[in-house]
Amino acid sequence: MVCGYPCQDLSPAGKLAGLEGKHSRLFYQAVRILSTLQQLQPQRPPAYVLENVSPLSHRENSRIRKEVFPIINSVVGQPVSFDAARAGSYAHRLRAYWSNLFQNHQFNLVMEGVNRPPDRYVCDILQRGWKPRKVVTGDRKPHYTANVVGEPMRVLPTILATQNSRAFRAPRAGTVVRKEDVEEKGESREVNLDEKAIAMGYNASELRMAHGMRDEELASVLGLAMDRRAMELLYAVAEVSTTKLPKSQETEEEEHGALAAIPIVKSTEVATTSGVATEPVRARLAEWITIKDRKALRDSVQPTPFHVANSGSLPP
Repeated sequence: MVCGYPCQDLSPAGKLAGLEGKHSRLFYQAVRILSTLQQLQPQRPPAYVLENVSPLSHRENSRIRKEVFPIINSVVGQPVSFDAARAGSYAHRLRAYWSNLFQNHQFNLVMEGVNRPPDRYVCDILQRGWKPRKVVTGDRKPHYTANVVGEPMRVLPTILATQNSRAFRAPRAGTVVRKEDVEEKGESREVNLDEKAIAMGYNASELRMAHGMRDEELASVLGLAMDRRAMELLYAVAEVSTTKLPKSQETEEEEHGALAAIPIVKSTEVATTSGVATEPVRARLAEWITIKDRKALRDSVQPTPFHVANSGSLPP
């Protein structure tokens, strides 16, 4: 089960309504579906990846980070976070991934050896006659450091579900200028949808033809989508981290039956500031993969044809 429940109510760019917001409350529906799958397959728990905005996107003392993400983590476990730029994407996308495909400490250990391909620049995906603006502010953590002042732009700002968002208005980094415009004071435009799709690893023409999307719909889909290169990296690192690294003591204990029973998430009604809402009991769903289940996952998840742990190189 791969699911990205809406992030508008959790994102710093949104209204920060949390899990009571009309968008991000779908987290509870995702958990309900996952719980149902667990009950249907008690002997072979389903693999899952849940994706959303990273807690690292918020300040440490923010309400979303201090109050909302702990609720999510208590239900589906602790996430791993990384920026799609590390995977070779042409746009920043710092996201958290909650999954039982790997042990987090092993995943992070492998990820430390993964670096972005050095010869990948935004100019490669722009339509003829246009160029990205000069980098005037370098990237800062928690984002992957790809853009450096004085060097060509490597990564666009995070692509949102609405066009003409703040980072894509002139003279900011999400706009492009004519190639001959040295001073960047002439004609400019927002990076268009075709270029945004390529930045995230997709083809806008294929999406339009297959689903008959209008530009507004395509913009929304791209803004809510998972970056293709990030997902490829996630599965590749998961494969390496579960098969090529020594197991932790916790993992050994799990494999020898320390966690024989798998708790199932159930729903209960809890009081909220806006009335009564359905909230899952805080049960831990993460990291319950037995030896048998690991083998089943390895058989069902095809690794990408490159070795992250050895070279850190990524496909285009």
